[in-house]
Amino acid sequence: MSYESWRITYQNSEQAARAAYEMAEKNQRDADRWRHARRLFTIDDIEGAQGAHDSFGGMVSEDECIRADDAIDAAINGANG
Repeated sequence: MSYESWRITYQNSEQAARAAYEMAEKNQRDADRWRHARRLFTIDDIEGAQGAHDSFGGMVSEDECIRADDAIDAAINGANG
């Protein structure tokens, strides 16, 4: 969303605050997932996956991304639970 779209959509400051807070929470969850996954994989694993992606150009489906997020969230919650 562009700044102008954001400004028009969220003229009510409560809406803007809520939207910004929700985005900050989402970004924090994504950062937590990445830190967790990074602990699981070596640099060689990450570089190999990137190389395979670059070579074949295949993108993972959104469903697979959601499954990965759910699995990592479960692992994080299990470790913290």
